[in-house]
Amino acid sequence: MTPVNWATSGGVKIERAKEHIVNLNAEITTFFEGNAYTIVREYDSQTGELVVRARIPMEPPLRWGAVAGDAVHNLRSTLDLLWRQANHPSAHWMTTSENFPIYSCADKLDAELARAVKSRRKTAMNILKKIESYEGGNKLLCLLNSVDQIDKHRLLIPAYNSTDLTRIMPDLSVEPLPGQFFPPREIQRMTPLCPIHDGTELLRVPANLGEMNVQFQFQFSIAFGEVGIVHGKDIVATLGQLADVVEGIAETIRIAGLIR
Repeated sequence: MTPVNWATSGGVKIERAKEHIVNLNAEITTFFEGNAYTIVREYDSQTGELVVRARIPMEPPLRWGAVAGDAVHNLRSTLDLLWRQANHPSAHWMTTSENFPIYSCADKLDAELARAVKSRRKTAMNILKKIESYEGGNKLLCLLNSVDQIDKHRLLIPAYNSTDLTRIMPDLSVEPLPGQFFPPREIQRMTPLCPIHDGTELLRVPANLGEMNVQFQFQFSIAFGEVGIVHGKDIVATLGQLADVVEGIAETIRIAGLIR
């Protein structure tokens, strides 16, 4: 039987993950071009406040969560193939089950490195130390592992996230030029919200004369709606970062001469 070759196994999985990311980005871009959401201003007569809400006619398709999960799984399994090829280049894949390790702490990685005897194994373990393959070390690597575990047990949920939520206070003391608005007196950026659904309250402010002339700017993205480590993270941007870190690890191992 032919031994596993990195170029015809793990490399293919990275490319497939990147295809998922490109296609998902294209779908999300098209989705937002179709008036995916609007912003409405309401007056609350009971509190005398101006309320700004999101109007969302359609939630993000759940299949986007499945596509994201497929990309993540391809990237995580890429690391397993990398590790097996680096440590056991002559073994057939069916006889080698050692996965790419992400240790619970740096001390455990150091202990495993100290036990490494063979030159190839020691080189591979030193790479793990260099890239900080342990919890609290390489944040993107740990994020990849965590998201992969989440996807194994439940669907990743795509959700609206306010990437940019800004309140622009006009300076009513300065007369604007003809055809212009009052110039800004104060610009406030507010904490992003996730998840955002139809009717979600984005902002509530006193409805005095000044506030009624306030301008609001909102920009939404599609993020992970999962509670925990990925909550509120832009799906496409995060997947791109995870792909980059896996490609970087592959290149580090290749430069060390452990894979072809």
